Amino acid sequence: MAKKRLYLASSNQHKRKEMQQILPDYEIRIPNDDGIEFNPTENGSSFYENSLIKARALWELVHEPVIADDSGICVEALGGEPGIFTSRYAGPNFMHGKPDGSKISQDEQNRFLIEQLNDSKSENRNCHYTCAMVLLLNPDRFFVAQETFEGTLINSIEEQAGTGGTFLVPSRERTGGFRGSTAYAPDVYGVCGGVGHRTRLYGVEQHTAHAPREDGVSCHAPRAG
Repeated sequence: MAKKRLYLASSNQHKRKEMQQILPDYEIRIPNDDGIEFNPTENGSSFYENSLIKARALWELVHEPVIADDSGICVEALGGEPGIFTSRYAGPNFMHGKPDGSKISQDEQNRFLIEQLNDSKSENRNCHYTCAMVLLLNPDRFFVAQETFEGTLINSIEEQAGTGGTFLVPSRERTGGFRGSTAYAPDVYGVCGGVGHRTRLYGVEQHTAHAPREDGVSCHAPRAG
């Protein structure tokens, strides 16, 4: 029996791999699979708005159920920055991205963010990843969930552990990556039970309710209380 299809509003193969692990009963497809160029303008003011922008943009192209997310790291002592600008962050002089739209490497982002927090002289190194996720069945029917994944920012790049990155998960003594596409505890890929901000939206049973829909798409939403 063929799996039900669910489009992922991303061209990131790693994100597709993770989503396929989270939702094994579905065939997760990305725009590249159908030769679709997909690069919507993410001009929302929140993670939720950006995820909905991406979901609606892809739905208009495929007219099938779409799942989309937007995520980033939020550092308390920096007022929640870089937040929704995480993927574009290019240091303290370009908190929301460079004017020409070019991006720096993930390693440079890691070093800039550590240096920026160190220069602030704040003793508060708490930070979290926020992930908003949208399941869009049609333009007027969609489900939204948002979760956070708590940690602290390491003091120097030499403290990296696991897969590297700046984000320390104290209970696992590992660090995760910087950008939303790689911002997980390091065990997420290929390990059953890996913990990450997207995994928490779908994989933590006590936080989700599962309800099959008449159109064959299973919808997950935060459980009240």
